[in-house]
Parts: sequence; structure tokens; C-alpha cells
Amino acid sequence: MPHVFINYRTGDGEQTAALLDQELSRRFGQDRVFRASRSIAPGDAYPEVLLTALRRSSVLLAVVGPDWTNFRSRLQDPDDWVRKEIEAAFECGLIVVPVLDGRKTDRLNKAAIG
Repeated sequence: MPHVFINYRTGDGEQTAALLDQELSRRFGQDRVFRASRSIAPGDAYPEVLLTALRRSSVLLAVVGPDWTNFRSRLQDPDDWVRKEIEAAFECGLIVVPVLDGRKTDRLNKAAIG
């Protein structure tokens, strides 16, 4: 059974990420779905836990909220964790699926992201 990694930015798409986590966990089991705010225990070394979970996953769901393009400067920062997770997913050969959050979320285009 494949593992699913849910990528999202706190404050922009976290409710959709939680709903995805809830439904996927119900269908496939909580141990098959990784969402940082639920899956990382207090005191765990989060960079290692994140990267380990990502490497064992088959797919990354990138939740794109309505404010996605307002975070351009953060997305261009190599230390931004949303960016790091997506880049690592591509490096590991994972399937990356953008999930648009809400009706007001515009489709992604290269020019808007930078």
C-alpha cells in the first residue's frame, strides 16, 4: 500500500490538508498518511521525520491555498519547508499532485510563481 505525504502551508490550506488526512486515513489507515502537524510527535527532530516520511511515500499532495502566490518570496527561499518538501519529492521520483483549495484559488502558472 502506498504512503501519502500531505504538503501544505500553515495558514493557507491547512483545513483542506486536515480533511484530506482524515479521509485518506479512514480509507487506508493512519499509518499510510503523513501530515506534519499530526504525524510528528512533540520533541521529535522534525527535519529527519519529514524527510524519512517523504522518502517512504509514493505520492505528495501539495495543497495550494488561495494565498499561495502571496508567498512568492518564501517559495523562492531554499530554506522554506514547503519548497524543500516539494523539491525532495521530485528528487525521489514521487508523483506530485497539486490540490487546489477552494473556488477562489487560481490555477497555477509559472509567471505567477516566479
